[in-house]
Amino acid sequence: MRRTLFALFVFSLLLIPASGFTIQGRITDETGGGIPAAHIYVPEKRTGASADLDGNYLMAIADGAESIELCRLHFQVTAIGYSQRDTFITLTSDTVINVTLFSQALMAEPVI
Repeated sequence: MRRTLFALFVFSLLLIPASGFTIQGRITDETGGGIPAAHIYVPEKRTGASADLDGNYLMAIADGAESIELCRLHFQVTAIGYSQRDTFITLTSDTVINVTLFSQALMAEPVI
């Protein structure tokens, strides 16, 4: 009986979500249209997300050994054909971050 209760206790600990924050938002171009498959990356946490077909994304930032409440995080937002956007934010709760990227022509050598 004790082993069964202990096993249930350990299993219930696995169901408790890790502490951290949720970040969501929309990646758009200069006309307000969503950018599908735009990438959001947080180097300090080695985590990221990709936007859906409408440019919406949802990302969880886990609280590691250090508290992220006082941590200023660097967000890199990229998409093919657009200039990179770097944003810095201090997280204190779940946050909405909307980002606008601007078109950028890619210079390449001519194909022969």
